Amino acid sequence: MGTNNIFRRCMVQFWPFIKSSTVGLSSLWNSKVNSNRNLLIWKQAVRTMMTEEEYAASIPKEDRRSIYVCGEVLKAIQLADIYKDSKTFVDKRMKYDPIDIHKHFNHLKKEYPNGIPKEQIRKFVDENFEEAEDFEPWIPEDWTPEPSIVKRIYDHRLRIWAQELNRIWKMLARKSSKDVEKNPQRYSLLYLPYGFIIPGGRFRELYYWDTYWIIKGLLICDMFQTAKGCLQNFLYLVETIGHIPNGTRIYYEKRTQPPMLTFIMESYVHFTNDLQFLNDNIWLLDKEMKFWVENRSTEVFKDGVFYRVYRFVAYDPPGPRPEAYKEDITSGKLENTESQRNERYCALKSAAESGWDFSSRWFIFQAQNRGNISNIETQNIIPVDLNALLHKNFVLLSKWYEMFGNVIKSRKYKLLADELLLAIEKIFWNEEEGIWLDYDIMNNIQRNFYYASNFVPLWTESYTLDKEFITYKVIDYMNKFRLEKYVGGTPSSIEFSGEQWDFPNAWPPSQAFLVEGLHKLGTDEAKELALHFADIWVHNNYRTFKQVGVMFEKYDSIRIGGIGDGGEYGIQEGFGWTNGVIFQFLHQYGDQLRAYDTKHRFKEWTPITERS
Repeated sequence: MGTNNIFRRCMVQFWPFIKSSTVGLSSLWNSKVNSNRNLLIWKQAVRTMMTEEEYAASIPKEDRRSIYVCGEVLKAIQLADIYKDSKTFVDKRMKYDPIDIHKHFNHLKKEYPNGIPKEQIRKFVDENFEEAEDFEPWIPEDWTPEPSIVKRIYDHRLRIWAQELNRIWKMLARKSSKDVEKNPQRYSLLYLPYGFIIPGGRFRELYYWDTYWIIKGLLICDMFQTAKGCLQNFLYLVETIGHIPNGTRIYYEKRTQPPMLTFIMESYVHFTNDLQFLNDNIWLLDKEMKFWVENRSTEVFKDGVFYRVYRFVAYDPPGPRPEAYKEDITSGKLENTESQRNERYCALKSAAESGWDFSSRWFIFQAQNRGNISNIETQNIIPVDLNALLHKNFVLLSKWYEMFGNVIKSRKYKLLADELLLAIEKIFWNEEEGIWLDYDIMNNIQRNFYYASNFVPLWTESYTLDKEFITYKVIDYMNKFRLEKYVGGTPSSIEFSGEQWDFPNAWPPSQAFLVEGLHKLGTDEAKELALHFADIWVHNNYRTFKQVGVMFEKYDSIRIGGIGDGGEYGIQEGFGWTNGVIFQFLHQYGDQLRAYDTKHRFKEWTPITERS
């Protein structure tokens, strides 16, 4: 019954590919006329039939994944609930090689055939694992106490603050230890050849999309070599793994995050003009895009046309997320069958891949964004931000390949860009609302709900409409939700679900996408609003820092000094991307921003319908 249910779900989800095939179902295996994408998607559907136990059995006992990613040792320790945060265990170092850990655990099972007591599990962990010394002390050599950005900031209080934030880079700097390189089998950490900057708090390793804004901040702070090292780490991961994982832990390996590598390269080249480095490594940017096209594409049928689009979908490995094991098990208990639990786990992992973990954005309940985590359907939602980001990736790669004389590659990416831009206009743009919206492939409808991600096509310039017209429509959309009233930043959503990517939380990347996207429109009204939203964000971050002395992962949009909360884990300090976005705004608007009471903050914002 479980297998039949999986097959039915797979057929529903992947039928457009089968139906559109020129020679039918068998051609998915035999005919060259079908794209590799269709074959890979069909194989992906088949892979979902592997259970967590079957996957664990396929992993050799010598492999660290048999401890950190799946299997009975991981399950027993995480369900013993020894630690408040499931991530604590999977970040520990093994005192022995994985195969010896398994031998020790087998002895323990024999000693307690009716179930191992919690205290014995705790003792087993103490005897076989230890706090990992993953990193060596490292201070970036290019760090300076007063980077050039400081002199370009008008307000003396913001200048002092920028110097304080600049010092945080040293606190967040890390370098893989020699032992991680020598004994990788005993760590969940993936070795990296260059130093890097972590987000902070529980996030003690390199993360993918966080690092885009971290590197922007480093470049603005004149830390070009450190920024290059972070970029080289990502290129190393693409070369060795085939894509950039969510974070540099073995348990993150099979899922990624929003594709920011090409934008990191763009920023690096913008600040350094190092075109030779771009030319030497563009093949790795191409390799990452190959991963996305082959593994994350699907099709939407609308008005008689199939459009290739992209989604977050992380099926492998089956089972709960290792770093949130007991939380996922609790969520999975709401399902009746193993196949349904695997679908739930896939939705949870796919949301983690999106970076928006978690949000009502991924909930589908009666075709609405209502319900709770039990209604999560991430893999059945086509995200507008992901497709916009990939469109811009394709545009940049086409431009760069043309610059370097590779006409074939340039044309390839030009075709991909044009194809996706058409899909963005036909699938995501809503003329009546005047904004881009996610698409629900379960119900074949746009998801007409406010999310900050709706503005990302402004940042990627994924439109052909007149910029004056887009300005009019987007500002009208903002007026509808009165975004000017939020004193702490633009909220991720207006849904109060209790999830951290929902109301009232405001996140740094959302502010950056919105502000820079409005600025790129180039119209006077859009640029004025860009300054307004940047001003709000800087003011709230500054006031909060002066109250508590730290930067946070997210903030409360409805009150100055409020810290973002909710979700699976507690408040996180640091914080890498928060610092990066502040430096970006200070870099762009440093001559106009003030620490307190600026004219932009208190200027009445007249709704566009009342303007002459």
